Amino acid sequence: MVHSLIDDLVEDSAAASQARLAVDDWEVDCRTVGAETHPHFMLSVRHRRENRRSRVLLTTGDWRRAATVDAATRRLLTGMDSDAFSALLQLA
Repeated sequence: MVHSLIDDLVEDSAAASQARLAVDDWEVDCRTVGAETHPHFMLSVRHRRENRRSRVLLTTGDWRRAATVDAATRRLLTGMDSDAFSALLQLA
């Protein structure tokens, strides 16, 4: 029983170490679109290796909201593996 638990932990640890971090596969892009007097911000993510089209996460005229979502997305990328982040994008 104990041996089986240890084997499971070792396998889980090996699988976790082989998982790629999302920050290695995805990049965040926050652009300003439109006139300088009334800018509109577009936040998107793009998969680097698979060269997928960008996935738009947010469009807003509020620069504070754009900055908040940008920072939160970057934190997610550093804390999640690539497959989990991809699955999260499928929910959006």
